[in-house]
Amino acid sequence: MQRRTAGTVAFLATGLTLGLATSAGAAGLDTTLGTAGVSFTPLSAVASDRYQASAPAPDGGTYNAGYTTVSGTNRAFAITKTLPNGQLDAAFGNGGLAVVDVAPGPFLPGPAINGNPAQAAPTGAGETARGIGVQPNGKIVVLGQAETVQNGSKPDSRDIDPYVARLNANGTLDSTFGTNGITRIDLSDGRNVIPGTGSASTLSSDQAGYNVVVRPDGQILLTLSKGVDSSTPARLDRDIVIAQLKANGVLDPAFGTGGLAPITNPDVNVNENPRRGLLLADGKYVTTAYGPVGGQNRPFLIRVDANGAPDTTFGPNGVATANVAGATGRAEAYGIKLQGGKYVVVGYGARDTNPNNGSDVLVFRFNTNGTWDQTFGTNGLVDYDRLVPGADPATPAGHYSENGRNIEVLPDDRIVALGQSGPDALALVLKADGTPDTSVSPTGAVVTDLGGTADALWGATIAKGTGYKVVASGYSGFAAADAANEDSALVALDLTPPAAPVIPNPTVPTTPTTPTTPTVPTTPTTPKPAKTVGKVTVSAKRTGAKKNRVRVTLKLQRFGKGKVTVSAKRKAKGAKSVSAKGTLSSKGTLTVTLKTGKKGRYTLTIKVVVLHDRRVPRTHANIDHIAIAPSGIWVIDTK
Repeated sequence: MQRRTAGTVAFLATGLTLGLATSAGAAGLDTTLGTAGVSFTPLSAVASDRYQASAPAPDGGTYNAGYTTVSGTNRAFAITKTLPNGQLDAAFGNGGLAVVDVAPGPFLPGPAINGNPAQAAPTGAGETARGIGVQPNGKIVVLGQAETVQNGSKPDSRDIDPYVARLNANGTLDSTFGTNGITRIDLSDGRNVIPGTGSASTLSSDQAGYNVVVRPDGQILLTLSKGVDSSTPARLDRDIVIAQLKANGVLDPAFGTGGLAPITNPDVNVNENPRRGLLLADGKYVTTAYGPVGGQNRPFLIRVDANGAPDTTFGPNGVATANVAGATGRAEAYGIKLQGGKYVVVGYGARDTNPNNGSDVLVFRFNTNGTWDQTFGTNGLVDYDRLVPGADPATPAGHYSENGRNIEVLPDDRIVALGQSGPDALALVLKADGTPDTSVSPTGAVVTDLGGTADALWGATIAKGTGYKVVASGYSGFAAADAANEDSALVALDLTPPAAPVIPNPTVPTTPTTPTTPTVPTTPTTPKPAKTVGKVTVSAKRTGAKKNRVRVTLKLQRFGKGKVTVSAKRKAKGAKSVSAKGTLSSKGTLTVTLKTGKKGRYTLTIKVVVLHDRRVPRTHANIDHIAIAPSGIWVIDTK
């Protein structure tokens, strides 16, 4: 099948297609990567390959994980390292690609059970990597799933198991990890016993490995699922399991029970599907899942303590859920990120009030205690639906089907949701409150044609050292008949906010000095180059119910960390000065609130000391800080 031209961008939900002119630093596709922000990295010349996860590489590039086809239908873990421009890094693996076949076979027919004939052998197509993380020592951990090689303890090779592999920084398999570089986690036998019949079959999707997070000490957290099996009594539904490996790939006995923490959903007999997770600063772990409740999919957020015990302060026994799409709507949960202490989640489904939409991208937010944040978006939900050009919007055919797969949160709390819209890859950019970021497009959507009929983005990361450069990984997708044409691809967006206009600071006239006797001129010295991190914009205003607080906001033209001192002196006899200090964030913005305490007129003096921005060349090696002081004197009246 002929590939369509990559890089076409659609903005309006009505389906109007516009060409997007972008450049580095502008909102939209980042043209420093690949061609017009898109880079194809096909991993198999004649068969299907896909990216499904990404992590930042130390040089500003990315590590990407998914699968490639190694022979016939047999797939293997595929891991690449790409440079900041999207090209494969030839120093990693074999020309930028490392292939790890965690279960190469042989795969034999399933055994006859209770008089039933033997089942066909698996094809090896169940092997894929879905999660990737980097340990502090630079080694790369990859999580996925695969059929199990048949042996004495596993008589049925159709059973799917989670597998973890670790690579050295150069892309070679690390033999010191697990068993020869690979750890298999066996959670069940995969046989679904049908009650009352005695027959059995294998559900290959029952055990899955989806998300990997590396702790600061190198230990590895995994989001898995424990499938149905023929134990006594038989397990008849699928549950989430959070696992922890030691840094060397061995299950950590100090976590959960023997390294495994099964989660029991308060809604019994629900087949939960594992998805993405994140590590909190206090060592707790939060992961997403979804499953059918009352016939409609519902999202679940699961939080465990650092030792794997359910966090009872979060929802009922560590599991939070809500009807985010309405009483009869449906919603799945995939990617999750922190946004100021709340959990913002992307998935897909449809509101119960929108029957014609098929599937839409859904973004919603939960509070830190597990309650649904209904102040976000519209009644607690963002629902992105793109119309098919020229079709009747009153019919299902008038709406593209959308899926949300992953999410990132920018330093200014904007949200980037990634997935698929009809035949195209989708990035949806939202403001912090869930409204569209219209600086990107009228709907906040960047829709990119990767050349397939079912293009999608699954992996997401923010490139190191950039803050606002989101690199998404996915593939040019096709229907089953053309699946061999699928190729891995990266899409990069540069969402750096435009520089704020610089407003001159008010100055205070100085007192004229008395002329002094001229001195004998000295030999002039060569002027030293200026040392600056950019201009500083300062504003101040009264706040609070009684207007007796003063909020001072500072913005740096170049982002950098630093300190600010604000002193306020009340113009009254015997009045004392008050002060406050703070640290500038990577956003270059700081707000300090001074409790002035008494009514009256205050004079504010603001002093800023900024750490040297290493993007600005130093003129002297011994200069560590640059001071800007005073940056402004303000007079404020309080009531």
